[in-house]
Amino acid sequence: MAINKAKDIVKEMKKLAHLPARDIAKKLGIAVPTVYMRFKKLGIPMSPRGNKPLPDKIVNEILNLSAYGMPVKKIAETVKISPVTVRKFLKESGIAVAEDYIKKPLPEATVTKIETLYKNGYKTSEIAQKLNVSLSAVNKRLKRLEPLIVGRKYKLVELQMAIEKAGFNLSKAGELLGISRANMSDYVSRYALDDFVREGKKAARINTDKKIEKMLAEKKTIGEIADAVGKPLKYVAAAAVRFEKNRK
Repeated sequence: MAINKAKDIVKEMKKLAHLPARDIAKKLGIAVPTVYMRFKKLGIPMSPRGNKPLPDKIVNEILNLSAYGMPVKKIAETVKISPVTVRKFLKESGIAVAEDYIKKPLPEATVTKIETLYKNGYKTSEIAQKLNVSLSAVNKRLKRLEPLIVGRKYKLVELQMAIEKAGFNLSKAGELLGISRANMSDYVSRYALDDFVREGKKAARINTDKKIEKMLAEKKTIGEIADAVGKPLKYVAAAAVRFEKNRK
């Protein structure tokens, strides 16, 4: 039977506070959401587990400690009840729940070590264990570092071999590995291979120029030299002019 008078409702709700919201709604002839709304509006604490109401002493302690901004876990330890009960009580009472802890950013030195180890081929689980940090912290950091590369992840040695085989030409190295020039550049950046590529290109250029110079001395034509060293006619012609100037 529905109860209409406000005072009677408050009195009855206090008696039923130990019951689950569904049972209270059935007894009062109102909807379950209305039960929560009325309990909250009237300031009547409900038992989070729907068993028996929390003692007034514990309720007061929870409210006081929460007002000082104490985290749920600490409140639970203090009043000697579960964090779930504390959190649910505060939530159903319309009180903001303080965070259990504040996440601190990783030290820059640790971040640098994570990136270095990852670039050197270490697995994320190995990095977490080696640096004594959580796996989630490692993964979160590496999400910022990891380029958007589709397909398999290549090891450092595989990349170096492909780049050397391609004469330090990233487009050709990408073709050997079956990935685009852009993705190849991402790998170079991720594994800190910029200096390796730069120095390799320089050495390859010097080696090519020596071959061109030797073949020019052998009276080979520009076309023959271009075919032999795999360079455009324009490149060989420019090299020939440069060598001629140096001789003078």
